[in-house]
Amino acid sequence: MSAIDESASKVNTLSATVFMQNCSLSGQVVFRKLPEKWFTLFDGDPIMMPLPEGAPREIPVLILRSKSQNWSCSFTSERIGFQWTMNEAQKELDVSIFFAQAVEFFDDIKAVLNIQIGRMAAICHRYIVCDNPGILLAAHFCKDRWLEAPLNRPENFELHSHKKYMIYDELEVNSWVRAKTAILSPTKEPVIFVEQDINTLAENIDINVNDEDMSKFFNYAQSELDKVFGLYFPKEEIV
Repeated sequence: MSAIDESASKVNTLSATVFMQNCSLSGQVVFRKLPEKWFTLFDGDPIMMPLPEGAPREIPVLILRSKSQNWSCSFTSERIGFQWTMNEAQKELDVSIFFAQAVEFFDDIKAVLNIQIGRMAAICHRYIVCDNPGILLAAHFCKDRWLEAPLNRPENFELHSHKKYMIYDELEVNSWVRAKTAILSPTKEPVIFVEQDINTLAENIDINVNDEDMSKFFNYAQSELDKVFGLYFPKEEIV
């Protein structure tokens, strides 16, 4: 049985999210105050949704998109999500370029909206095209005894892992990793899909995050995502 070729993995989606403290955003206000330079990136038609009183805070009030559909940004009453997604218009993006652009965007938004950030998250989705992804993923993470039965011929398989640990300056984060089988759209190819999410703790939402803290977190996250991915799919195990 062939091993998983980690070197063939491709980044499908990159996301940077900041969580705001006690904020209630208006889509019209955000759109009006957004610096003009960002309309070069988000050059598609915006989606603005006035929400009735008492609506859930996670519902977007404004979504900005690029015409290419690669770039998007959503604003809710509790978070701002900046995202890049691979498609035919742009098949690859340097991870460091994405997070540098995300930090610049958040810095500008903080300045014009006068908001306070309490939490941050860096998210990466990757995929590996392969035959029989369920069997390969089970073989990768399970001992031989379990592959004989009951995991001798799984069509689908999933691993979900979470841990907390300290990174720099005693900053504690959650690290989520989810590896599963999937079908790649629109090619319909079978793949191993890996979701990663590194975020600061929800209980620390009241700790003010300044521009320096935010820049440091996202600069660190780009290498940490690669490091964690390499722990689950080490290159030295490929045959």
